[in-house]
Amino acid sequence: MAGYAIECALCASICFHEDKRNFKDTKVFINKGIQGAMMHSLTNLLQELPKLRTAIMSGYNGKYKDAWNVIISFWQKDRLRYWDKLGNESDSKRFIESVRIIHRVILNYQGEAS
Repeated sequence: MAGYAIECALCASICFHEDKRNFKDTKVFINKGIQGAMMHSLTNLLQELPKLRTAIMSGYNGKYKDAWNVIISFWQKDRLRYWDKLGNESDSKRFIESVRIIHRVILNYQGEAS
């Protein structure tokens, strides 16, 4: 579920940036075709938010980029979302901590975090 939190936060940020209430009304959805399975691509979604992308790739002495890379490495198509195997505790903790960091950055981008 943590990966979906990032996915939803990125979609919400796109809506925020375009001043839309529904993702299906955004230019990203209509013109660029980010629909269906492509909406699970965190990389594709982040590409549509250049200022946020820059903040993640260059912020907090590389900590944000490291957290993003952890999320991306685990959030590969179907790997975590539908995997039928047990993960290990260390990887799970690292993933959750990375999601916490990036989710906060996304909320800050929208002016939502305190």
